[in-house]
Amino acid sequence: MKKSHHEIVDEMTRVSARMNELGAMERTPENTGEFERLNAEFNDLNRQAAAARASEQVVELAMELGRPQPRITDSAPSTTQPRFTSGGTSLPLTAPTSVISAFGGYAKTGKIVASLSIGSDPDGGYEVPKELDRELQVVAANQSAILKVCKTVSGVTDAYCQNIVTGAPASGWVAEAGNRAATNTPTITQIPFFRGGLYANASATNWMLQDGAHEVGAWLTQEIGRAFGAAIATALTTGDGTDKPKGITVYTHAAVPAFGQIKIVGGGEAAKVTLDGCENALSALHPEYQGDAVFIMSPTAASQLRQQKAVGGGGFMWSPDAREGTPPTLFGKTVLIDPTLPAVAANSTSVYVAAWQRAYTFVRYGQPIVVRDNVTSKGNTLFYLEQRCGGALTDSNAIVCHKTMA
Repeated sequence: MKKSHHEIVDEMTRVSARMNELGAMERTPENTGEFERLNAEFNDLNRQAAAARASEQVVELAMELGRPQPRITDSAPSTTQPRFTSGGTSLPLTAPTSVISAFGGYAKTGKIVASLSIGSDPDGGYEVPKELDRELQVVAANQSAILKVCKTVSGVTDAYCQNIVTGAPASGWVAEAGNRAATNTPTITQIPFFRGGLYANASATNWMLQDGAHEVGAWLTQEIGRAFGAAIATALTTGDGTDKPKGITVYTHAAVPAFGQIKIVGGGEAAKVTLDGCENALSALHPEYQGDAVFIMSPTAASQLRQQKAVGGGGFMWSPDAREGTPPTLFGKTVLIDPTLPAVAANSTSVYVAAWQRAYTFVRYGQPIVVRDNVTSKGNTLFYLEQRCGGALTDSNAIVCHKTMA
């Protein structure tokens, strides 16, 4: 028996709630696998809901007109889910089509519908629904290598800090009747976050908004998500911490670092990233962190590594998998390329390896707000969206930099 549109939407709500729960957890192979399975199930339910709704609308229209009801088959037209393109790859948006369409309706007319109106601020800015907010996060994460793999905390207040244990409690051996002397208590450091307001302005012509065939909701999500992603990518690598996250390259780097500083290892050659240096960096991580380690490097660093050949004119020492959708690996660890990291030069910090879920945390305060402005620029409608966010190095023991030699 076929399910109704309402029944399918109820299932989508259940799946979406579980996906949100998983998204708030620390990433593990188990919950990552479950999230991917639920995402595939959600997309399938979305297609079923579109087909069911289309069928029901045909029946409703036939009843209104007093005509015989047409036979509805499985080949009824379905609505194609909006997609966004990131890094040359077309990816589906995971929010329900109804949410994207509701946002598109607001974008076109300025009318607030029930599925969009969660709240408003005194200046007329309206909160974006959680589903749409998640789409902005997905698009933004595809612009930033660090944001893809670091810990993300959402919906917190300005007072949020993260506690990190910097010193383990002492222990000792004792005989059955021996004296148990007091041991040291663990040292806990509270990490504050460098934060500010990130905003973007997207402009659309009024003619485009009047074009019924244009999926404005998906277009705005893509444009604003890309703008946010580019700004976040730069902030997480080189941000100075003033009204923005503090980037990893701005922290003090030292051969023997104190907590809150990043350990550096050299590579043995002037102004050159080497495979030996990358291996030294990975080895310098405590074994506790090596299992989750991921390399993030600049494009010029990756290029230098790919060109290195074995001594005596042998073949290339690193030949990453070039198949589409397959991330390259180095020493068994995933490699991500971030163009906002410094290009290779003397004393450059172009390669980092870290257990990023421990090393860096990105914080999002509340949900973004969006303001529609069709007055400032005649013939155009501006969409202003703002999100308060921050970021900081949290566990500096979980990150190492391969710094080039002078």
